[in-house]
Amino acid sequence: MRLAELPPVDLVVPSPNHTLRRMIEQRIWTKEIRVGRRLEMDTVHGMIDFVVHGARWATLLPFVAVACDVGSDRLCINPVVEPRLDADLYLIRLAQKSTAAAGGLLIEALREQAAAAGGAVA
Repeated sequence: MRLAELPPVDLVVPSPNHTLRRMIEQRIWTKEIRVGRRLEMDTVHGMIDFVVHGARWATLLPFVAVACDVGSDRLCINPVVEPRLDADLYLIRLAQKSTAAAGGLLIEALREQAAAAGGAVA
């Protein structure tokens, strides 16, 4: 999906201190995203719930935020091709505990996806 080709969308955006908000705002200023109305929310879950219950509203989120909704009738999930919105993902865990086998597999899967998407992998 190329966002510049869409008519203005009513967009739910994260709060200003969220990295994604800064990327979205930059693309709005450069006219790569055309926005009708904007609504600010502090939580990703709140943004998703508002889109589910608020007809005609949309949001831009990393895939990981909506991965559990893939294949459901709850949301229509479209990958954005342009503009490119890069985000870094970090796995956060307790420093005192070792990563279990399942956690290690998750870490490796995330690294593979990031590498396939052209992202930096640490």
